Amino acid sequence: MLRKWFDAFKSLDPAQIGELTLTTNRRPDADVEACLDGGKISFAKIPEPILSDVIAELGCEKDCEAFFDQLQILHSDKGFETLEQEIDA
Repeated sequence: MLRKWFDAFKSLDPAQIGELTLTTNRRPDADVEACLDGGKISFAKIPEPILSDVIAELGCEKDCEAFFDQLQILHSDKGFETLEQEIDA
């Protein structure tokens, strides 16, 4: 999925890129959470060998870093039904 999002990002005109946001109800695993900084994956915090794998999959390091600099991640988003159950409780 990361490749799909990256390809979509690369197809955009850089001057017209607004917000890139991934919203999920899932909690990030420990490896991803360790890389999060202000709701974005900090490229500098991605550990080896994952960093090398990401660069190999997506291409140039500069493009990967630009992608992660733009991608805002909103995780642990609770859906309407979950919120309703918590309010009732």
